[in-house]
Amino acid sequence: MPRVAVGISTYNGATRVDELLASLEKHTKPIEGGYEVFVLDDGGKQKNFESLKEVCGNYGVAVDRHDENVGISATWNDLTRHFDSEFMVLLNDDLILVEGWLEAMLYFAENNHFGTAGLPMWSPRNNKKPELGWRKIRHGWKPFLAYPKKTPLRVPAAPGPCFIFKRTLFDFIGGFDLRYWSFFEEVDFALSLAKYGFPSFILPDPWVYHYWAKTFAENPELGANERMELSRSRFVAKWGALLELAYAQTTEAIPRQELKWLFKGKPLSGLEKPINVGMKAIKVG
Repeated sequence: MPRVAVGISTYNGATRVDELLASLEKHTKPIEGGYEVFVLDDGGKQKNFESLKEVCGNYGVAVDRHDENVGISATWNDLTRHFDSEFMVLLNDDLILVEGWLEAMLYFAENNHFGTAGLPMWSPRNNKKPELGWRKIRHGWKPFLAYPKKTPLRVPAAPGPCFIFKRTLFDFIGGFDLRYWSFFEEVDFALSLAKYGFPSFILPDPWVYHYWAKTFAENPELGANERMELSRSRFVAKWGALLELAYAQTTEAIPRQELKWLFKGKPLSGLEKPINVGMKAIKVG
C-alpha cells in the first residue's frame, strides 16, 4: 500500500499526460512510505488510449480506461479507490509540476487539520499571470482570480487541478458526488468536509503550471458551457444557495487554527486568517 497515491484523470490527453509525467518524474523526490501513480482515461478515443498506454509504459505508470465518458466525479472516485493509500493527490492532465510540489502538500497534510489543500498556479502561456485562487464576485466565489501570498489561504475548495486529501475523509463522506460530470465537484466535496469541521486551503508555494481548460478546448464535444450550467443548478438544488452563502454556512463555526507549512522548503507557521465572506442573504434563481 503506497502512503500517497497520485491519480491523473485524462480525456484524449496522451500528449498532455506525457508532459505531466515528465515533470512528475523530474520534480518528485522519494518519500517515506512511497507513492504510486495511476492514470485513468475517461472514455477517450481508442487510438488515443493506445498512445496513452505507450506514454505511461515509458514512465512505469499504471493506466486504465473507461469504456465511455462518465464524468470527472466518477473518474476521481475510481482513481482514489484504485489504491488504499493514506493520502490521495488528484491531478488534471494539463499540469506541469515543479520542484517540491508533493513535499509541500504532504507536509501540510501531515501537520494540519484540513479537508482539501492544493497549490497555486501560473499559466504556462504567461508566467506573470496567476492562474488560480478565489475572489468574491457578483455570482459568488469565482476561482482563478486571487491567490495566497505568504500564508495558506482558506477557501471554499482547494484547486481542482491539483489537490490532496486524506483517504479516510473520502471514505467518510462517500467520495465525489456523481451528479457533477464537470465543474463544482471539488467544491461540493470540500463543502461536504467543511460541514464536519474540515476547511480547505490553497498553499502559498510552490507555484505549478496549468494550461487551464485545455481538455475542453481540444474536445468541444464535451460541451463545457452546458456542463457548467448543469452543475451550477445541481449545486444550488443540493445546497439551497449559491457558493458564497453555502461556504459561509458550512465554515463560519470552524475555529481558526495555527497552521504549519513549507514556504520555499522552509518550515513555517502562523495563525490562519479568518474567512472573508459576507453573511447577507443571496437570492437564488
